[in-house]
Amino acid sequence: MLRELFVELNAVTNSVCREIAARYAHEGIYAFNFYTHPLLSYLGDNFATEVGLKRVAEEYQRKGSFQDNWGLAELRWSPPDSPYHCLFVDRFARVDEILTGIWKDYNSLSEEALGSRLKDVRNTCIDVLVGIRDARIFAPDVVLNIVCGDQSFEERVVTAERINHASVAARYQADLKLDPVVLEQLRQSRHQWS
Repeated sequence: MLRELFVELNAVTNSVCREIAARYAHEGIYAFNFYTHPLLSYLGDNFATEVGLKRVAEEYQRKGSFQDNWGLAELRWSPPDSPYHCLFVDRFARVDEILTGIWKDYNSLSEEALGSRLKDVRNTCIDVLVGIRDARIFAPDVVLNIVCGDQSFEERVVTAERINHASVAARYQADLKLDPVVLEQLRQSRHQWS
């Protein structure tokens, strides 16, 4: 099923990314993500633009709902706050069906088997995003990633380092308030799931 997942996810992602680039490049695209659950049990698209970021920041300030402890960098890297969060999610329906099949025996998996399967699914997603990077659909400074809602910035950086060129990952990391100890621990442990 992993091969089927790769083929479908690669086709859908390429199509969606090309459409995003054609329709929104003028807004200054700075990120494209797979938005998911920690188990990677579903996938949706998420992208962010400079114009969209400005629009959301102005709206939050107008409504008084901008978090006091947040700056523009936190909002910039908060995928669900993008006005383009899951804009093309319907196109990932077949991907989600494949993922449902991959995880259908979730409750009977040993911890080792669960970890192995999660690693395989994650690596499939990473391979697709590396292909997007190498196809140069977006500008070379666009950050590509796999993100979840309840995830630390440190976790996001570690995944981004596997997908993006070093200069892009370093710029992304510099934009965020990170705990260097946690970041290094995650980098060391990533070998267990990479």
